[in-house]
Amino acid sequence: MNAKINKITDEDRRIIYEMWTNGYTQVEIAEALHISVGSLRNEMLKGFNGEFYV
Repeated sequence: MNAKINKITDEDRRIIYEMWTNGYTQVEIAEALHISVGSLRNEMLKGFNGEFYV
């Protein structure tokens, strides 16, 4: 089975940051970006703060 792999871009990271700080849930953000919640959680664990990764 071929799974579509979506690479999370810098623009996606900005969207994640904006949506998260505006109170959206992880599920809502993942659906908006068409990624899995697990991928979103992994990305958020990296520590993106809107400008750079810590």
